[in-house]
Amino acid sequence: MDTETTGFNKRYDRIIELAAVRADAYFNPVDSWHTLLNPDTNAVSTTRGDTPAHLGTQPCCGGYS
Repeated sequence: MDTETTGFNKRYDRIIELAAVRADAYFNPVDSWHTLLNPDTNAVSTTRGDTPAHLGTQPCCGGYS
């Protein structure tokens, strides 16, 4: 499991990506999944270069605290 967020402050920053990898008994990847999420905020700036326009078409996950 992995997440990408807009920052490190749990009160203000939001999750913008979720990912998972399934591995076999030898830790070889056999399946993977990921999705981008719209944090429902204009304060998106990550080291990957995601922007509000880039995430605006993704499913929304804003409004949590």
